[in-house]
Amino acid sequence: MAEEVNDILFSPKLETPIKTLDIPIGGKLYSPRTLPLILEFVNITNKIESNFKDTLSDDKDGKETIKILYNTRKVAQRINSMHPSSLGLHPIVYFYSQEGRHKTASFFAIVSFVMEIEEKNKIDDFIKVRASFESILLEYDFLVQQITRKLRSAEKSYPHIKNYFFKIIELLNNGVSKDQVINEVITSEDFNYLTIYTNDSEITSKDFNSGRKSAVYLQEVISNANRCKICNGYIHRNSLTIDHITRKEDGGLGTVDNGQIAHPYCNTTYKN
Repeated sequence: MAEEVNDILFSPKLETPIKTLDIPIGGKLYSPRTLPLILEFVNITNKIESNFKDTLSDDKDGKETIKILYNTRKVAQRINSMHPSSLGLHPIVYFYSQEGRHKTASFFAIVSFVMEIEEKNKIDDFIKVRASFESILLEYDFLVQQITRKLRSAEKSYPHIKNYFFKIIELLNNGVSKDQVINEVITSEDFNYLTIYTNDSEITSKDFNSGRKSAVYLQEVISNANRCKICNGYIHRNSLTIDHITRKEDGGLGTVDNGQIAHPYCNTTYKN
């Protein structure tokens, strides 16, 4: 199970500047932030508090370790894998900045978010507005970074980022237009410290650094990236299935004209 979780988090290998959309959800496998990310991921998926040394006993027979790994794998599969439960969250949309930097706080926030929408049976509410939600995340990527800077660490900021995600989804499900959602968010009591701005005016160098090279590439290709034909959300190679447009149960055949690409969850659960 540990190897499977590792593959979901860190495969394919991340190289910078980014020149492909096929990147891992967990960032670089070998970096100073990798071990803390894995540890916090395990803690969140198992609802282990930061003082876990005081609450966890020695696992003499290994059963508790297996249970922890099972819970961790379940959430990893839900986020991005070929498992039928997978939402297939695209790394570029959810876990990387416009400059191609892995956003640890966003990663933790999405882990917690995915767990909560499953526990509260709200997955379909997310799917209904997923395309608009992802469009907002891409356009206002810098707002998540503002939350992180205000709280000063990924561990402290991710619950607030999760609430920011839920606020956007709530507004979209209530019929607020995509263009008005952010205005309502940044004027709300919880997020009135957020501001709309652009970074271009701060750049004085004539050369492209690694981050801006990644940004140029991502800006060019993301608009043409593959999308799920059921929910219209972005689709990643690690979570791409072929769906019958007319279901097999309804007489649909395995012909090219009756096929479409879809997220595993959209294919196996949401559509049905």
